[in-house]
Amino acid sequence: MEVTEQIEQENPDIIEYILANLGGSVSAEQIAQAVEAYMEGHPSYAVEYQPQTLSDDQKQQARTNIGAASFDEIPSKTSDLQNDSGFLTEHQDLSNYALKIEIPKTAADVGAEASGTAESKVSEHNVSDTAHNDIRLLLQGLIERLNALADSDDTTLDQMSEVVAYIKSNKSLIDAITTSKINVSDIIDNLTTNVSNKPLSASQGVALKALIDGITIPDKLPNPQKLTFSGAVTAEYDGSGAVTVTIPEGSGGSGGTVRIEKLSTDTTVELEANKLYIFPEMAELTITLAEPTDTSIVSEYHFVFKSGATATTLSIPDAIKIPSGFSVDVNKIYEISILEGCLCAQSWEVTASAS
Repeated sequence: MEVTEQIEQENPDIIEYILANLGGSVSAEQIAQAVEAYMEGHPSYAVEYQPQTLSDDQKQQARTNIGAASFDEIPSKTSDLQNDSGFLTEHQDLSNYALKIEIPKTAADVGAEASGTAESKVSEHNVSDTAHNDIRLLLQGLIERLNALADSDDTTLDQMSEVVAYIKSNKSLIDAITTSKINVSDIIDNLTTNVSNKPLSASQGVALKALIDGITIPDKLPNPQKLTFSGAVTAEYDGSGAVTVTIPEGSGGSGGTVRIEKLSTDTTVELEANKLYIFPEMAELTITLAEPTDTSIVSEYHFVFKSGATATTLSIPDAIKIPSGFSVDVNKIYEISILEGCLCAQSWEVTASAS
């Protein structure tokens, strides 16, 4: 009963447990025999249960794996093992850690008012002077640094000082740009809006150019109404062909002297050169001479008047030279010509008007 004895030697606790629970009705030898009989009925288990004998190489490999020269040198304490995984080797101080019972669970635990909705409490928190103190300190530090940067002089920060100096020297220009700038909404994008203080868009400039480029000039201009000449030259022009119009010269030219009739109420008249003025019967007549427009031609002042039952009172400029003994008589027609400052007169008697 070699197997039975082995079972008894290697499993005394099991044997003792079975005996205790069976109330001592069987002996240890009987239990071992029962186990042996079971193993004989189950050969595969009996083979697996046979003790294994290790070779020398297997034993040496085992010793290498556990880091011992022999099985007797296997470490029996964790302190003898190599701590290559970095496990804790001593007790750590946990005095700065809170216990579960110390962690707040309600608003009252932290001294907060528990009433109101979560949204209202968050809003109150966001505007509170005592909330987000860390962020406030950070912003305050940034503001102080920006103020120091803006206040730096030419020696501390040359580039910033140059920018400040440029802004100051060009303030009027910058103000004009910011106050006189044109809003996009003020730009007119059509050719029909009649507004005097708004600019036209570039696209409408292109439209205007297209209209200008599309204009074609005809070989001859239309003449919807005929042109009629009267007076010294009589002619008509209907635009059907070229016409040469001869304008009379100041002395009359090829067309003759211009004739101008006056009224008895025209008692004071300025005469233009190279024109014939015809006056009716005049009680009085004052003559002045207009300056000639062209001194390269002869300027003759020429007029005719009638003196009635009462002789006409004739007044002429003092600078005009009058023939000796010249006077105006009753019932006569006088033709007066003034040339180069000299007066020449001729008269004809007429029948007196019946009273």
